Amino acid sequence: MKTQQLTYEDARLLVFTSEETIDELITLLTNFNDYEKEFLTIKSEKRKREFLGVRIAMNILTGMNVIIHYDENQKPFLSDHSYHISVSHSRDYVAVIAHPAHVVGIDIECRTGKVSKVYQRFLNEEEQIYFCRDDNSGLLEIAWSAKETLFKIIGKEVHDFARHLHLYPFILDERGDIRAAQITNLKIFYLKYIQNDQFTLVYCIDKN
Repeated sequence: MKTQQLTYEDARLLVFTSEETIDELITLLTNFNDYEKEFLTIKSEKRKREFLGVRIAMNILTGMNVIIHYDENQKPFLSDHSYHISVSHSRDYVAVIAHPAHVVGIDIECRTGKVSKVYQRFLNEEEQIYFCRDDNSGLLEIAWSAKETLFKIIGKEVHDFARHLHLYPFILDERGDIRAAQITNLKIFYLKYIQNDQFTLVYCIDKN
């Protein structure tokens, strides 16, 4: 198991990856008993790993045993409401973020370059002009994760990423900042990103 912890203002973030078996992950989830009934309904091995990984990561991040639930819109929340949280997973990676006062969003994606084939689904024509110039698809991958992150914060009213969300140009680097707008009400969001050879990570705190 490998973890990387970050802080951004008052938010805590953790990226988690492991090669442990499912049985080993169960032993790492110190409050597995709280989740056992739900866990036993999961059939997919991949889904089992994601389920355990997210909960292990959140326990590590908060420093205590917490219980994750999901609301009617499939947004995760803690049973004790001690933090606003967001979770994401891609292959063997899990990413979680927690903030004591503000709504947060996070998205992690392993780098596959697949977004190069579907960018018209989530970028408007103006965005395509400045995000489709990167031969290695780095900008497109960040753009996709940024809109996924905003969707987790705002919800279903921005389900059409190309029409409802707009990203302003940003410089491609290993770490950086993104400014974005919700078109329907012109609300501005500020996001952070990290990109390396393995994954793209984007996160945001909604302070508005």
